[in-house]
Amino acid sequence: MPLRVESVAIMAVIALIERQNILAGLAGHEHPSAASRFFTMMAGLFQRWMYERAQLVECRHTSRVRMHTLPSDEDLRMYLDCLVRPVIDDIIVVATVLELTEFTNELGGDSPLIQDIFTAQFGEDISDATLKSKGAREWARLIVANEELKLAMAQRERG
Repeated sequence: MPLRVESVAIMAVIALIERQNILAGLAGHEHPSAASRFFTMMAGLFQRWMYERAQLVECRHTSRVRMHTLPSDEDLRMYLDCLVRPVIDDIIVVATVLELTEFTNELGGDSPLIQDIFTAQFGEDISDATLKSKGAREWARLIVANEELKLAMAQRERG
């Protein structure tokens, strides 16, 4: 299955979960937001593409992929045009049909959510000060909590 189709299918399921949570009055209580999950998926798509040219580097609360060489502007433009933009466009259609207005608004225009994906991939400082979208800030909190849980689980397994 092409990566574009797989990515949109994953986000369609996430959008359906978000819609049901909104209808049940549970939005923000049981699952990360669709915007946060979208951010995670898109960051994963960027990292998947970057892995061949990169190494994993430990940071404050998590590991990050650091590239030895940055992609050329042409390579980046091709990746954006062939995968990233079509996935975003498809997900906007799904979110619009499901009436996920807040999520759709985070994806439209010069989306801070999309800009935050670049910040997470190429920026040095990942904090509420540098991440502008709600989804990215939620992701940043969750990634730290995930690392803390992994550390706690490793300690428990040793003890």
